[in-house]
Amino acid sequence: MKKQLYLSLLALLAFAFPLHAQQFVSTEPSNRNVILEEFTGRNCGYCPDGHVIANQIMANNPGRAWAINVHGGAFSPTSYPNLNTSDGLTIQSGFSISGFPAGVANRSTASAQGRGAWMSLCNAQPSELNVGGQVVINPVTRVATVTVEVYYTGNSTSDQNYLTVAMLQDSIMGSQSGGATNPSQWINGQYCHMHALRDII
Repeated sequence: MKKQLYLSLLALLAFAFPLHAQQFVSTEPSNRNVILEEFTGRNCGYCPDGHVIANQIMANNPGRAWAINVHGGAFSPTSYPNLNTSDGLTIQSGFSISGFPAGVANRSTASAQGRGAWMSLCNAQPSELNVGGQVVINPVTRVATVTVEVYYTGNSTSDQNYLTVAMLQDSIMGSQSGGATNPSQWINGQYCHMHALRDII
């Protein structure tokens, strides 16, 4: 399987900046999209079950839910393929994690939740702003140009809002404890790692 690099625009909270005209973001009130940050690792035998649940959440909410697999910690070796990132370790350190897999939806809880709670955390909630993004990749220079628009449809509950843009990579073949329990990602004795965090831009 050919490795493909994808850029995902993630709006956990939005950063307000002056706009002269809305080009591609909706100005109509809408519910929040869901970003599930899943803390995982290749030596975690229960993590493939978490991947199945995250994949189901995305399938149930097409275009409205995304998962980011954040590899790090004792269950995430640095041997090939090394899926750890310094950004991922920083994100993990912001949450209390009692076991793997664990996850946070839209960073709405101080503690990461076990996989049994993810479905209920990913319910629709109203949003006070809309975020839209476009990415253009120049295949020759390998430069990605990211354009983001934010439109507030209501008052924010916070004085400061932030924007996070993350780069994810799909189809990374490698080892995974318990990988065969997720047959959709188990290919010829190897695990196909999906939506792995590679960088925060």
